[in-house]
Amino acid sequence: MLFVIPHLLRNRLKEGVDHYLGENVIFFKGKGFIYEALKWI
Repeated sequence: MLFVIPHLLRNRLKEGVDHYLGENVIFFKGKGFIYEALKWI
């Protein structure tokens, strides 16, 4: 029982993050591309 609760919370958090990223996917893609390019320089 105690193991199930953190698992559910983690899934809820992941869904929240996925939803947030989904709403801002274009913005983050632009920033992510720049960040990845800078990492390889």
